[in-house]
Amino acid sequence: MVAMCLVPMQTAAVAEKPTDGQMLMQRGNRYLNYEQYSEALSLYTKALEEAVKKDDKALQTSCLGNIGNVYGFMDNAERAVYYYKKGLEISQKENNTIQQLKFALNLTACDCMLGDLQNAKKYYMIQMSLPYKADPLMRYYAYCNASGIAKLEGNYDVALYNQQKALQLAKDSNLGNAVEAAIHSDLGKIYYAAGKYNKAIDEHHKAYDIFGSIKYRNQEALVCRDLYVVYHKLGNMKLATFYKNRYLTLNDSIFDHQRMNAASARLFDYERQQNDATISRLSNRNIYLGCTAGIFLMLSLSVAYLYARLRQRNRRLLETQRILVKKNEELLPNDTENHELRRQYIDVIDKQKNNAASIKEEGLPTAQRHRPLRQHHHTGNLHGAWLQNRHRIHPGFQENQRHDPFTIPKAEEGTDRCTR
Repeated sequence: MVAMCLVPMQTAAVAEKPTDGQMLMQRGNRYLNYEQYSEALSLYTKALEEAVKKDDKALQTSCLGNIGNVYGFMDNAERAVYYYKKGLEISQKENNTIQQLKFALNLTACDCMLGDLQNAKKYYMIQMSLPYKADPLMRYYAYCNASGIAKLEGNYDVALYNQQKALQLAKDSNLGNAVEAAIHSDLGKIYYAAGKYNKAIDEHHKAYDIFGSIKYRNQEALVCRDLYVVYHKLGNMKLATFYKNRYLTLNDSIFDHQRMNAASARLFDYERQQNDATISRLSNRNIYLGCTAGIFLMLSLSVAYLYARLRQRNRRLLETQRILVKKNEELLPNDTENHELRRQYIDVIDKQKNNAASIKEEGLPTAQRHRPLRQHHHTGNLHGAWLQNRHRIHPGFQENQRHDPFTIPKAEEGTDRCTR
């Protein structure tokens, strides 16, 4: 079932001068068509190396798909799934819907053979979400996969219905004898699972005859194995032994196990080198990330230390501020008292200024306006002070004594001034 339900992985349109990788791919395809699987695998491996070196994603996915097909034709579905998954992942990253469809179809077919119903449904949903209806060959593979899932679920009527639809499509679209033979082989397996052994034998014989006529030895060998199983189930040991021996003969003629093992070893060596290179890149990246993380950690610690110092300084400033506020609150009453004293002092000064201004308006002499009058120590009045300082009066003022309100008239002769 798997071999003829696998989609061939062709490269994209090749330019007039193909690259080395594309030429290797074309040679590998020719060997695959002639069932020379070890040679095809070696060429696909070399093409894969060139594709990775040139970063040619389209060629890389085609190589992975055809390597998976080689293992699928050799009935190694587990190994085929490994390469299909890698190819699907790259195709999804590159948004290549055509390659995605092919990988999803092949993964569904392989999971059906392995009995993995969950993954088969998963990839079947992927294939149905991609554009496949325009291509009759893609529709044929979709019918085959739907039949395989129904068979795993035990719904044999649905499985037979989808195979009949696939057979009709193959005839209408001229998909070829190989496709029709593969459908007859799958019908035989469904009838065998349903317990209809005679119908299973009929379908297997149709497939055996067609594959033999077109010299598809690999597919012929697989049908011989299926016929052996059915005849063994029916107890017909003669025919069972015949088809068993026929299977072993074809298998030995097709597969040169020594050369196949050598080709597989070369592929595994290349994959190991790729894995080592990936590990090395990851190690270098981890070292870089580790250094970056160390630097970031040091910067973070430095920032944290500076932040702690700033917080400590800020706390000290706040404490100092609280002390200053407290002192200010304590000094505020004294300041109010000093302000009151200062106001009283200003009032006294203003009062003295007002008194001086009043004296000036009354016409006091200049000398008296600028010098405070002293009280006489005997009389204690202004008159006594004037008597004490009269000798300091300028002589010019005496001519006009009678006009000066502060001038005392001369005493008459014989009169004592003191008695005046």
